[in-house]
Amino acid sequence: MGEEQLHLSARLRALADLVPANSVLADIGTDHAWIPADLLQRGRIQSAIALDIGTGPLARAAANLASLGLSEVVSLRQSDGFVALKPGEADCVLIAGMGGQLMQNILTRGLAEGRQPGPAFRESVKRYLFSPHTEWESFRTYLAAHDFQLTDEQLLVEDGKYYVILVCENGDGESTYREALAAGFSVAASRRFGPGLLLKRHPLLRTYLQEQLRKEQFILAQLPDAATRPALAKKREELCDSLTLLRETLARFED
Repeated sequence: MGEEQLHLSARLRALADLVPANSVLADIGTDHAWIPADLLQRGRIQSAIALDIGTGPLARAAANLASLGLSEVVSLRQSDGFVALKPGEADCVLIAGMGGQLMQNILTRGLAEGRQPGPAFRESVKRYLFSPHTEWESFRTYLAAHDFQLTDEQLLVEDGKYYVILVCENGDGESTYREALAAGFSVAASRRFGPGLLLKRHPLLRTYLQEQLRKEQFILAQLPDAATRPALAKKREELCDSLTLLRETLARFED
């Protein structure tokens, strides 16, 4: 292997550290293939399949892997999501660095009945790692409805932006939400802020909630009179509901 050593960002390091030892990793939307390269350099995984829809990212990944002497243990494939994978090829799946809606589309296109590689692909997968940059709430709802059981959540901040990591396995998608509900957190709060983070009373989540509360209070204060403007009235109502949820959730942190 090459002598060059990788230095991953905190976000990529957190993702890499959640890949189980001795896995065969499918990294969907691999871009530079930094995570497979890091794991192979550290001897954490057996091999990896790195997929990307773009020729540019794959060329960058190929150059990076060649410079590190890892070309033989990473299979690079041009692929729209899961399409170039076969059932049984991987036991850990990583999808990160994109919006939640795009990730949802990738899962639906690849793993649904009649799709390629189809639902049989899931039989060999022991862990899924998802890190959506946006649309956290709707993506969590999608996972719960499609039998992705949330086993852990992490929250971190990098360059002033918050990132969430969702660790899942095949199973009961609602189980962690029931745990959070039993602990006093509403379903609405769990979908929006994460049942795993709420159950941990994650200190960084508290900071995030406080920041969101201040931000939305400021936005509400700036809204003009909405008496004759239905769109503004609706926006005000949504903000008031959101602020109520934020205050209730923060109050539960004190229990």
